[in-house]
Amino acid sequence: MGLINELKAINYKWRKWRYNTLLKKEIVNYYKKNKNLIADNELLKGLQYYLQNDITVFPYQFKNKYNNLTLNIENDNGLNYYLLNGHKLFFKKDWSILSCKSYLKTLLIEQDYRSPHSYCNTHFKVNPDETLLDIGTAEGNFSLLSINVAQEVYLFEYNTEWFSVLQKTFEPFGNKVKLFNKKVEHLSNNTSSLALDDLEELYTQKLFIKMDVEGSERAIFKGMEKLLSANKNIRLAICTYHGYNDPIEFENYFKQLGFQTEFSNGYMLYYFAKDLKPPYLRKGVLRVWR
Repeated sequence: MGLINELKAINYKWRKWRYNTLLKKEIVNYYKKNKNLIADNELLKGLQYYLQNDITVFPYQFKNKYNNLTLNIENDNGLNYYLLNGHKLFFKKDWSILSCKSYLKTLLIEQDYRSPHSYCNTHFKVNPDETLLDIGTAEGNFSLLSINVAQEVYLFEYNTEWFSVLQKTFEPFGNKVKLFNKKVEHLSNNTSSLALDDLEELYTQKLFIKMDVEGSERAIFKGMEKLLSANKNIRLAICTYHGYNDPIEFENYFKQLGFQTEFSNGYMLYYFAKDLKPPYLRKGVLRVWR
């Protein structure tokens, strides 16, 4: 059995190497033939990174500072956690310490202000008079980083495993945090989904909405049309890399509603995408305000 597992591991590494090598060649050749599509210096930097390095989601040197970072994972009644922003960020109960460290490293890279996946920057971040809506919360790192600032926090996470982890992480914050084990969509039902339009208390609050929902954005937009129309104090940070045309469509949608927009720094290669095709690299987060 040990030999079989070892051979499987070798085969997996070989297939990963082959895929990455072919994809890297494909991307570099595409942009060599289409130099007119290199729109800015950030895209050029990403392509230059691939000339010297392996394929990676974030093709920028900033992430190297995390290579040798010491991450202390502790345990509380059988659940591993990391002390983030002075608070315990818990992980799934079956995760090893190595898995926790690997996942945490990715989170830290994602939310570096230089990252294409960063929801915030120095001038666009959660303010003390805002209610944070974290849609697609997962482990809750963004909300935990903002918990001392936000006036109130709403957590929306449909995955039951992550939801139980969130209950543990945000237990110390009592009534400041509201948790919803439902999918945010265009309609509400009594069991599994809700539309933001139906949360009437949101119409009069200043809102910061973070959205990382892996392709469900359009349904959420439809379910918050009344909220967007009635509440003039809404800012959003929306992931735009899950779908091929998401950056263009989402930006146009909010501009037509009278919002101002900007994208996060740089580009990212979401090579897990089923619709991965030229031009390959995508903008990571759209920031929206008015």
